[in-house]
Amino acid sequence: MAEKIRDIEPLFRDAYARSAPRVLGDQHRFLLKTLEAHLITKENPTLAVFGPGGKVLPYSCTYTENGELGGSNRVQIRQMMGNGLILLLDYVVRNGLDESKKTLKGLGFFDEGYFQDKYGFFKHDFMGWELAPWFLEKSDGVPEIRFMKQNLRDKVDLSDDSIDAIDANISVHHASLTRAELERVYSDFYRVLKAGGLLHLGEGNTDMNYNEDKIIRIGQDLTSILGAPVFVSDEREKGNGYEIHAFFEPNKTYDNLPVVADDFQPADRYTSVRITEDGLVVVKATAPNQVMLVNGKAQEVADLLHKKGYAQAFVFSDSVTLPLIDPEMQEDVESQIVPVDRYYDAIKQRVVRGYTSIDDQLVAQISAGIEFERGNARRGTVEYYMGEKTIVDTLRKVGFTNIQVTHHETEPFYNITAKKPR
Repeated sequence: MAEKIRDIEPLFRDAYARSAPRVLGDQHRFLLKTLEAHLITKENPTLAVFGPGGKVLPYSCTYTENGELGGSNRVQIRQMMGNGLILLLDYVVRNGLDESKKTLKGLGFFDEGYFQDKYGFFKHDFMGWELAPWFLEKSDGVPEIRFMKQNLRDKVDLSDDSIDAIDANISVHHASLTRAELERVYSDFYRVLKAGGLLHLGEGNTDMNYNEDKIIRIGQDLTSILGAPVFVSDEREKGNGYEIHAFFEPNKTYDNLPVVADDFQPADRYTSVRITEDGLVVVKATAPNQVMLVNGKAQEVADLLHKKGYAQAFVFSDSVTLPLIDPEMQEDVESQIVPVDRYYDAIKQRVVRGYTSIDDQLVAQISAGIEFERGNARRGTVEYYMGEKTIVDTLRKVGFTNIQVTHHETEPFYNITAKKPR
């Protein structure tokens, strides 16, 4: 199934990159300064960058004082890495890693005296092969950049205690729809870092984890209405090869989404619930052992959902459909739509203040991208940012120490650093 693009970067890549110095300048400068202070003290260090993006910012280009992309940043990155290794890890090849490679090549990163690209990226895990142990080995003292396919929704295909620093800048939220998944990703980062290793995270200054709580509410309300278990298939990321299944039992409450294995099969009669890629919740029996919504049952369920505050639940044939995020539900407005709007308004203000009267075309392009992504985020189908407290608590839970959070006065993005204890 083809990936369904719902965020700004793939569709508005050039405008997104050109606006980075204004929108992310302080956050990016902090990122590079922090990594450099850590890596410059290491001999032949290894840096893993998760989700570098096609333009590989802020590694690829310098930023000018007037908020524009400058020339190649290869000198600073070469000094930072010495004769070490940079791993760029992404889950797509076309318009992903191959775009990253093209960007760096065009900026002279593979010219003599800078970095080598010895292995390309078709010699390892692209065909499902297990990553060879030699992929991280370096014996000739030559600085290198290597490209590796890695979906953060899978176990990171790197050895334990093998990486000096990890940078996951504004990327983890794409892979962590639930609090449990966030913990899994951070645990994997902790595993592959060396003792004393540095983790850098970049995050949006918002909290969109209400999606998980809303699914929990829907599951619990439906078990109460139907008196039967509810099996939820969350297909919002199905186009990216990722689907969540959760199973709710009657008379139980849940603090976190009750996720089950992909091959889980309920033993008794149950109600099937599907969350589509567009954020619609569909209650409909699809197998003989499921609770059928016939003979007026669908309307009865919709009526009971209305009484529980679900304003837009409606009946179609023998199914009930409602939006995951309902703009007519006050709780959804306060907990999802208002934070989403506040976040995108802050980004848009940075763009308008930075480029109006300088580059109206860029303002128009990036504004269109912001509105496109805002609409999807309002529906709960993109940008699954966790709140700062959840992130810090989870980092601490998996073992990280020296956790530092740095906000920037005028930017809606912030930095988090943490260390793996020695």
